[in-house]
Amino acid sequence: MRPMGRPDRYPLGSPKHAYKARAIGELARPTAHKALGGRTMALRELILNWPLAVGRELAAGTRPEKLSRARAGEACLTLAVDPSRALFVQHDAQRYVERVNAYVGYALIKSLRIVQRTVRIEARSDGVDKTAAVLDPAESRGIAAKLSRIDDEETRAILQEMGELIAARAPRRP
Repeated sequence: MRPMGRPDRYPLGSPKHAYKARAIGELARPTAHKALGGRTMALRELILNWPLAVGRELAAGTRPEKLSRARAGEACLTLAVDPSRALFVQHDAQRYVERVNAYVGYALIKSLRIVQRTVRIEARSDGVDKTAAVLDPAESRGIAAKLSRIDDEETRAILQEMGELIAARAPRRP
């Protein structure tokens, strides 16, 4: 803050103004790009959708932290793991790599690096997903009618469940 009565040496908007206001994204972008090795979008998607990417069972007690290049075209995912789950995660490392690559859509991750840190493990008391929306029974019957021509029962049940999840999360139209 400048003292009262003293004129400002460099008016706002001039190139020499040292404290020019800028958007935080403009300041953070180069730093994030360096820190994440140019893979900001892939890591951001993994962080935001971690349980969706690897499944709730594998996501419990884990958190993606960093993507780094091991060799040309290959990346290493650094995973923060609760110490009580570290051995299990190490045993299932290949499953994590496969699921992340399937989620991203190509072979992005080659290896997994495990770092033991305290990660909050969400308690599941009754095993029911509290975020699941309720679907109208008429819509459920409509989905079942569309799938009636599928012969394989297991495939039909999986598609029925997936259709109900998609319909329940779709925005309602008036």
